[in-house]
Amino acid sequence: MRSGKPAVFSQRPGLDTRIVDADAFVMTQTTIKHLNATGAVVWLLLEEPATRRELLAMLRELYPDIAWQKLSADLGKLLANLQQDGLLAGPAQALPISMPVRKTRKPPTAI
Repeated sequence: MRSGKPAVFSQRPGLDTRIVDADAFVMTQTTIKHLNATGAVVWLLLEEPATRRELLAMLRELYPDIAWQKLSADLGKLLANLQQDGLLAGPAQALPISMPVRKTRKPPTAI
């Protein structure tokens, strides 16, 4: 059951992001989070606060050939992963991306 307003997500303030080719590298004081091209798109969308529904609508426009159910499931997994890693400002809640999301400790060499 859901109650109240929908959760709003955005990037946690103070994080440094580098885009290399189409990937994103999000840096905290202790880690570097690598996001593939689709994860980078979501990360850039999160520069402005958005609900999961708003993010899904934007992804459906960007990826019209992908079933909305897959987009929804992948988005939920990515948001949960970003929340778990402490990269999002917003409520902590379990969200239902087969998109690979990898961590690396080496900083990107190309900027």
